[in-house]
Amino acid sequence: MQSYSLLARHGLDPTLHARFENGVLYKSIRGSVCAPADLRRPELWREVAERLGEWHVTLPISSISSISPAPAQLSAHNKRASLVDMAQLTLSKPNSNVWTTMQKWILALPTSTIEQSIRRGQLMTELESVTKLLGDMPGVEGASPFVFTHCDLLSWNVIIKPSPSSAAVSRRSSTLGGSEEPEPAAIVSFIDYEYAMLAPASFDLSNHFVEWGGFDCDASAMHTRSTRRAFISLEIIYAVSAHTRTAHTRSRI
Repeated sequence: MQSYSLLARHGLDPTLHARFENGVLYKSIRGSVCAPADLRRPELWREVAERLGEWHVTLPISSISSISPAPAQLSAHNKRASLVDMAQLTLSKPNSNVWTTMQKWILALPTSTIEQSIRRGQLMTELESVTKLLGDMPGVEGASPFVFTHCDLLSWNVIIKPSPSSAAVSRRSSTLGGSEEPEPAAIVSFIDYEYAMLAPASFDLSNHFVEWGGFDCDASAMHTRSTRRAFISLEIIYAVSAHTRTAHTRSRI
């Protein structure tokens, strides 16, 4: 629920109308749903890259998560095994993130048999190893390793909005791998935020890239290295630009 409210407050999500025990109601978005082939269209993936960059810097992570306490700081009333595990896995980091989410999923696995217990132990060992390897990698320009991510950006969750004008052209520069000719603008919006969480930006990007192959996992449809670099460059450029605008606005306030 916090994610929906936060997105709406920053203009990245339609207005939230109602909350239910197991769901939400928000304003519909006028547009068409993408297919995997649409994600590979240059005029579209450039807009997706910019939108992701906007997500990654506009949304304050402190609004949806607090810092994990050290195990010794846990008091008697909240010293549950899960909290201790979370604190040990991501010490001094937001306590709800991609690593602790994976941890909760692993801890939810059954251990009724010896084989199940061994399997869960193996997965936990692998998670701890990966977290140590990747958990402290810095973000853009040395920023926090965590940003607000969508984490489920498959084609069906990207909506192409109607162009405001038939004469509209893409804002993209040919220096980032685009065509020399103007292209029709493709304005996009994202939906379905139930997996939104704090994670490295690279996780969100990689998660989206695999969706270019669709549910058929068509490897021949995947992006080239140059396209991938152009996408990431746009995401970083827009993220830095949005961060600068946000900082300037806050300084004026």
